[in-house]
Amino acid sequence: MDVSVRIGGLEVAAAGDDVRLVTVGLGSCVGVAVIDTRSGAVGLAHVFLPEAPPSGAKPGAGAGTYAATAVPELVRRVARAGGPQRTQRLVAVLVGGATMFGGGRPGQDIGERNVAAVTAALTAAGVPVVASEVGGTHGRTMYVHGGDAADVRVRQVGGAEQVTWSIGPPMRAGATLEQRRAA
Repeated sequence: MDVSVRIGGLEVAAAGDDVRLVTVGLGSCVGVAVIDTRSGAVGLAHVFLPEAPPSGAKPGAGAGTYAATAVPELVRRVARAGGPQRTQRLVAVLVGGATMFGGGRPGQDIGERNVAAVTAALTAAGVPVVASEVGGTHGRTMYVHGGDAADVRVRQVGGAEQVTWSIGPPMRAGATLEQRRAA
């Protein structure tokens, strides 16, 4: 069963849950998957902005809206879903952060700022980024599966779904599903 993670959303699935977390429309937004490599619990946040405005979070903002608050919450929930909290068994995969509206001045590109904020928050939480598909100028859809065969797949607009990271047997980054099934 697919569970949709909307802009600003955050969802977690325990290893035994028969779900696939999906987020669409990752342009300048960043999809952050956190995977517990021991239990197979997974989580996905669709981060919209690097941080809340100085006036504070907007009313109704989802748990995944701002990188600075989404990442710690995602790490906490995945660690809880996977058993005793031990961040050393958690890893992260990032997707998105594209330049969707033309180049701006250095440091002004929201996609780059989102990727930097998410990466900094993951570093602060002690969670390594093991794979990423960020930047460029195209939107993406991200699929996160948990359990013993946990993986993260990405489909770029107009492209085929590809495996970006897998907990299973080593798989080269960018392998298509057909190539993975044949391996």
